[in-house]
Amino acid sequence: MSRTIKRSLIITVGLLLVISLFFITKVDAASKGIKSAVNVNSGIKVTWYEESDQSGYNIYRRAQNYTTWHLVKTIEGTDTLSWIDKKIYNGHKYSYKVISFKDDEEKDNHIMKTVYRLKTPTVKDIYSAGKSSFGIRTNKNAKATGYQINYSLTSKFGNSGSKLKKATTLKAKVTGLKANENYYVRVRAYKTVKGKKYYSAWSAKKTVQLTGTKTAYTTNIWTVLYNKKSSTSSSIKVWYKTALKVLETSNSDSGTWTKVKYLGKNYYMWTDKGSSKLTDTAPRTDYTSSEYNDFQNKILEKALYIWQNWDTKYDYTHKTEDGVPESDGLYAFDCSGLCSYVINTVMKETCPAFELSSSTDGMLKQKTIINDGLKGEISLKTIYDNREKPEIDKLQPGDLLFFDNNDSSKDIDHVGMYLGHGEFIQSTKVYIDSPDDVDKNGDPIGGVNVAPLKGMYIDDIVKVLRIIPQEVQSADIEMQTIKNLHVKIYGDAKCDSKSKVLETLKSQNHVTILYTLKKGDKENAYVRYDGGEGFIYDYKARLEKAE
Repeated sequence: MSRTIKRSLIITVGLLLVISLFFITKVDAASKGIKSAVNVNSGIKVTWYEESDQSGYNIYRRAQNYTTWHLVKTIEGTDTLSWIDKKIYNGHKYSYKVISFKDDEEKDNHIMKTVYRLKTPTVKDIYSAGKSSFGIRTNKNAKATGYQINYSLTSKFGNSGSKLKKATTLKAKVTGLKANENYYVRVRAYKTVKGKKYYSAWSAKKTVQLTGTKTAYTTNIWTVLYNKKSSTSSSIKVWYKTALKVLETSNSDSGTWTKVKYLGKNYYMWTDKGSSKLTDTAPRTDYTSSEYNDFQNKILEKALYIWQNWDTKYDYTHKTEDGVPESDGLYAFDCSGLCSYVINTVMKETCPAFELSSSTDGMLKQKTIINDGLKGEISLKTIYDNREKPEIDKLQPGDLLFFDNNDSSKDIDHVGMYLGHGEFIQSTKVYIDSPDDVDKNGDPIGGVNVAPLKGMYIDDIVKVLRIIPQEVQSADIEMQTIKNLHVKIYGDAKCDSKSKVLETLKSQNHVTILYTLKKGDKENAYVRYDGGEGFIYDYKARLEKAE
């Protein structure tokens, strides 16, 4: 090899080494730069790689249709690795690059990320469209090409159970789902540019319970039904446990509403406002239980029979004491009239001489259920009498509940009867069974109804009376006093030293037993004798079959 060729080779290798060292130096000196630029709710989030040997990072932005880069943010220190750009416009294209610096000297970097800003959509409505489908409506983004609907049976939208559906309109329907399941749903917008899709952030997740048409019942004392969805003006009000046909349920920005059918018309109700909710549980038809005495069970049976079988109305001046309806075919009760009718009807079936007052005030003051013909021991015991809230679990079916609906008056103005399970029966003016149940002035005709104590009623209870009955049995049995024994006839059922002695019967005098009442482990008899009527103490020890 000639000297000239050798010299040329040496020069060429040297140049190659210099060029290589130059490029290696340039790579080492370059900033690691930007990692991503994506849409989030509040703007575009820019993230970058950490460079611990630098002083900080400069973030540059190039807006749509511009060729120059502008410094939009300087980050001092190297621990912060993200920043959100909020000064941007929906639908515009933005490019970003991040360059680290040290002592005011930037590293070289030309890596950039481009993204189109898209506002996060909002799920306006989401509702069950059947037992295996739901409908969804989102707000409009004029800069978007379309939308993606993400739905899953889990709130974390895991890959195995999460599915996507494309939608080009604001309203879409998702079908083929698992029947009667609860789905989590979210949506995002996208923009397609030259075959590439740019996405907005995901909306807040909503839930939808897939259900077919079913019957549900209102749980509030009053529930307002609206003519239009999201309406603020009321249409009609329905009472506790009104049956509604549920058509669809929807979650919106304003809350959760349910579309229902009532009396052949479609209405809308909020199901997350206050206590206006629905339950699949049908109204009870049986409140009785063996744990209560027979007298209480009979009272409940009579009250429930009236509620379920009689067409009633509220009438302050008239009480259906004879069990006969008015000329309009309606049975008329006021609040105390209902309670006294129920209890007195049961009394007459067992012991006609016993009677409860038919007025609220008289009922409140009554200590013993009596009339002039029989001084008995069927008593009314006060088990609650103060202004604190009573405990529902301590009430018993048949208890009389006295209310003060106007706290300022401090007067008792309403009475009802506890049924059990947190509910009571009453006759009230405000009750309305359907929009047609109004008088000529448009006021509710009222009537007998069942209502929950929880809510407005529990706070208004000021007194509770419980009926403590003796077992009263009708007899009409002919007997006579035992031979060689004189028997006293007392004026009341106590038959003790304080009781008035009406007569002393000689031995083998005839009597007719009308009723017997238990007194501890003894039974006293109410008898008719030649001269009047009265009580005999422990009659089994003093009477025998008449000869």
